[in-house]
Amino acid sequence: PGRDYEDVLYDVADKVFSTITEENRDALDDEDMAYIARKTRKLVAAALDALDPPAPPPKLRYAMFDRVVCNVGGERRWAP
Repeated sequence: PGRDYEDVLYDVADKVFSTITEENRDALDDEDMAYIARKTRKLVAAALDALDPPAPPPKLRYAMFDRVVCNVGGERRWAP
């Protein structure tokens, strides 16, 4: 994951820095900020898609909406 972060950072920063250098600017404008957001979103989505699929969720101990009683200790030991 660390390498993907560096790849995204390098690709985006290099393009923006090249653009503002070519245009002889010393600050980012709205178009630069929009490019950063768009390109970062695209590269991060591609990096996440390349990861292994997540593990299936663990099997629940109880079915949804089952009523259970919990030992919470104290004066009232059992609570629904």
